[in-house]
Amino acid sequence: MAPLFANLSALPGTQLAQAMPNAILQAAAQLLGLRFSADGNVDAASVQKAISQSGLFLEANLAKGGGTETAQAALAQSGLMPTASGAQTPTSSPDMKAALLMLRNLLQSWVGDGDDALSQAALAGTAAAKKPAAPKRGALPEGQKPATPTIDTAASGAKAADTGRMLHQQSEAALSRLRLAQFASLSDDADTSVQRPAGGPSYTFELPLALGRETAIAQFQIERDGKDTDVDPAERVWRVRFAVDMEPLGPVHSLITMRGEAVDVTLWAERTETAALFSEKISDLRDGLARAEFNIDDVRCWSGKPATPKQRSGALVDRST
Repeated sequence: MAPLFANLSALPGTQLAQAMPNAILQAAAQLLGLRFSADGNVDAASVQKAISQSGLFLEANLAKGGGTETAQAALAQSGLMPTASGAQTPTSSPDMKAALLMLRNLLQSWVGDGDDALSQAALAGTAAAKKPAAPKRGALPEGQKPATPTIDTAASGAKAADTGRMLHQQSEAALSRLRLAQFASLSDDADTSVQRPAGGPSYTFELPLALGRETAIAQFQIERDGKDTDVDPAERVWRVRFAVDMEPLGPVHSLITMRGEAVDVTLWAERTETAALFSEKISDLRDGLARAEFNIDDVRCWSGKPATPKQRSGALVDRST
């Protein structure tokens, strides 16, 4: 997902942008507008809004409120609801998956969907990039650092179409990751492939973080122990895991455990200097939690990364052979 956002951010004001249909530029701008601002002014409401716009709940929201303005906007944005003229045009929609679907559809209409038409030059940047692990239930979250743009901003004519095919491929890849996150979030009590608390809801999703002109991808997991409705809500345990990778901190992981108003926080930093900085500032985090009136169990920071959860045999199926 990071390569797509890097290339879309590099488009405005370029010769390449002039060679592209205006509808694609509008769809790209709307997708960039859904990034979560990491400018330091973060509160519960902004986080809740970002999660609701992550694309994880698009189909569920449409099923519950297909007649609402938001649902109809998402349908139009994804190309599932035609406009009066029968053409697909970007509309305002607060959903990442809907925006990705619209961008993918517009790119496909412009250049087709034949990946074999991509030149080796257009694929070079994408192939060289390290591919992040696919979202998977029970796996540790993994952040994606901002990518470097690989598009030729001076391209026109056939070269512009070649770039459009690369963007189409990258939008398809981003949609595939989102679908895998949705699959990892499905409730399935019969799944014994991973060791995790049984019965409670579990959500896996990714949020693009706007860092100036760059975009990092943070991955989150939210889960709750058990599903027994007879348990006192104050005794239910919620766990939030997330990971980010951005300069100058490098890869950072977090586990937040909550039981009622009690909270326990563990941070991991893969760079020694970052771990030392976090340890030095850990009292600031503790003071902030106290001001928010949490009962603090512990707040700690370790150098390294969390232990990888154990996966039982049969968790993966090889469908390529």
